[in-house]
Amino acid sequence: MPTRAARAKAVSGNIEYHVNFDAVKERYILEYVVQYPTSGGIAKDGDWQDLPKGVQFKEVNFGGGVPYAVFNSNSTSSSGNVTLGNNRGAERKIVLLANTGRVRIEGN
Repeated sequence: MPTRAARAKAVSGNIEYHVNFDAVKERYILEYVVQYPTSGGIAKDGDWQDLPKGVQFKEVNFGGGVPYAVFNSNSTSSSGNVTLGNNRGAERKIVLLANTGRVRIEGN
């Protein structure tokens, strides 16, 4: 799960990590904030990963309307959720809890 991987990398690397969701192309990528020498830039950590066939983003909802989740080095995160659905009608919601950075999965 990319959200849990980003949380672990943020804490272990003492750096801000993002999971950027592209709902149009049904894919996601891990990114991190560059600290040195050019503070503030965003760098990719790997390649875009496509969702499995038959799985789609139903909703990507993070504060400020941004399409990405933020994971901080102190184990906190942005709040929000991503809902995934498949072609059989099943849905799962990935919920991020800001104060703890916890990732919870809900759904049928």
